[in-house]
Amino acid sequence: MFSNKVHSPQEDTTYYANKMSWQLTFIAAMVMIVASVWLSYQAWFYFEQELIPEIDKKSVAVGHSVIQPIRRNLNHDMPFENMVDVEVFFKKHLENHKEIIYIAITDEQGKLKYKTNPLSLELAPLLQQASREFWQKYPLNQSARIHENSSHVSLINTVYNTTMIIAYGEENKIAGLLHLGVNQQFVKNKTQEVIYDVITLLIISLLITSEFLRFLINHNIAAPIHLINVAINQAKKGNFTHTIRNHSSDEVGIFIKTFNKVIIRLNEYYQQGQHSLKALQVKLAYHFAENGRPNELVDNVLINIRIPVFLFMFAEELPRSFFPRYVEDLYQNSEALLFNLSKEVAMGLPISLFMLVVAIAMPISGRLSDKYGSRRIFLIGLIPSTMGFILTAFSQNIYELLASRCLSAFGYGMMFIACQGYVAHHTTGKARTQGMAMFVAAVMGAAMCGPPVGGILADQLGFRAVFMIAALLAIPSALMVYYFLVSPQNNKESTAGKNSLYSKLHWSDFALLLKNIRFVTLSFFAALPTKFALTGFIFYFIPIYLSESGDNTQSTIGRILMLYGITAIIITPISAKLADKWKAQWYFVASSGFLAGMSVLFMVFFDGTMATGFSVALLGVAHAIGIAPQLALVPELCQEEAKRIGQATIISLFRLIERLGAVLGSLVMAALLTYYKEEAVFILGGGLAMSALIFSLIFSFDSTRLK
Repeated sequence: MFSNKVHSPQEDTTYYANKMSWQLTFIAAMVMIVASVWLSYQAWFYFEQELIPEIDKKSVAVGHSVIQPIRRNLNHDMPFENMVDVEVFFKKHLENHKEIIYIAITDEQGKLKYKTNPLSLELAPLLQQASREFWQKYPLNQSARIHENSSHVSLINTVYNTTMIIAYGEENKIAGLLHLGVNQQFVKNKTQEVIYDVITLLIISLLITSEFLRFLINHNIAAPIHLINVAINQAKKGNFTHTIRNHSSDEVGIFIKTFNKVIIRLNEYYQQGQHSLKALQVKLAYHFAENGRPNELVDNVLINIRIPVFLFMFAEELPRSFFPRYVEDLYQNSEALLFNLSKEVAMGLPISLFMLVVAIAMPISGRLSDKYGSRRIFLIGLIPSTMGFILTAFSQNIYELLASRCLSAFGYGMMFIACQGYVAHHTTGKARTQGMAMFVAAVMGAAMCGPPVGGILADQLGFRAVFMIAALLAIPSALMVYYFLVSPQNNKESTAGKNSLYSKLHWSDFALLLKNIRFVTLSFFAALPTKFALTGFIFYFIPIYLSESGDNTQSTIGRILMLYGITAIIITPISAKLADKWKAQWYFVASSGFLAGMSVLFMVFFDGTMATGFSVALLGVAHAIGIAPQLALVPELCQEEAKRIGQATIISLFRLIERLGAVLGSLVMAALLTYYKEEAVFILGGGLAMSALIFSLIFSFDSTRLK
């Protein structure tokens, strides 16, 4: 019944702290789920109740714009039976209001007089029924003035028909009735979109809430208890040189304040009787602060960096679903000036330029981070990034957009490297791997949440407003970095030279690694195509394709892009464990390449939104299978080179080649669309499969032959 395992006091305290954290997280998550589900249901119910009245209002507004010129003609004694070009007039209104599928005019009894071509003859007798329902609701013995502003919505087969009266002259003579039809499928589609949006926001709100819950619980409970364990164990060994940093006033905070007072009092007593207690100190091996002021123990909780990273990356991902379309809008103002580039290439240029500036900023920011500290570089990086978002929102042409995106890219590169540096310099060994995994999880979580939320906001507020919202997210991110990230006393997190993760690159390093055929194969036929497909297919092609095919809203496009992040988050840890377990990293990388090619080629044979979603999800699976094994192969393939130039340099060069794929992706895809149109997707899918084939053939040879 009871466990026989004996825990040390520290293990017991840590165990109960972790148990308490999980219990609080579970309870809070359950409360959040129930509240979110209830609010989501209320939002959907309210929308469903208000949708039909809103459609009626829209139809009435269109109806008034149709009736007014007809009334003017009738006031000038034009016979109601002999009006000309009515169908052409109706057609112009249908072109401007896609949700309306027909406009028709009947006489008082409902006999069809004028109609648009799409109106089926089967609906003609049903319009008579709609006319009768209108007169039942508004009897003829009422004033005609009331009829002018009256409407009635009735469901005819699969169409919501809005009926309005046509009156003219000073006596408001009744000429007939105007009918406007909205397809029931349009209403169902709108309802489905709201349901999808509600479900999407529910999932995302739960993910974001869980992130903040984990942070709060670790910051207020788990981390302080861990520090108490460390300080008490030091005191048990006679070390009284540390107090505990504390800013809370809860029960844990009160205990820490009391503990700190005891430590400070002991050090004061020691300072007062230092000479007489010197021998006793040596004998008992007690340790006190040299100046009588104990140093503070600070827990380098890596989760402190996770929320700022998530917020920053979330802001960067918000415009993902509509960014190519936003570029297209600005291109219209710059078409004659942009070096005669095609529209497709111009739409891909900001994405490639962004990736190029990020690649340039990373090594520069890495050295600055080593010198001045990750915390400071993160805060500095938020300045150009935020300014870039604001300037992007106010850009009037593509030149202004390119300049603003370069500014954002430099800030992005600074932030990205600062966060990686923070994790690297505050962890060692296995803890570093876990810390990097936490960092990657925050990035992938933001990539999953950002596009759908950005799409919903774009549908409701417009493109420019989303960039302003992204800029505002920098404020909480900066505040969390300022207050919660540990800043070493010397403001430097590493020494120069070999301890730096961002060593200066030399051409001789490139030359040395280019002699390693397997490293070259891994870099150019696996890592580079992975990033190429990400920027060229996911970031560039998919938003354009979905916006041009069908009636996809920006929120729909965002949900499709969300599938990539979901599959990557689920599959990446599984594939990493299996690849390590089976010692089959290169098989996973090869499979990733073939699957990526298949996912793109899938769109050659199938089209539509559902097929696109499947293709995006499949590419997410493909990349999740291969990303972790790719990085794991680098040190294994370059053991000899690592002895000469260091592993950090090798990984930096590998990342540089990888980012080259990100730079080329959207530009090359844009060029393919310009010159090959429909064949562009086939060429991309075939190229990815061919790269995987070359990678597999080279890695299937014996390594000694390659050396």
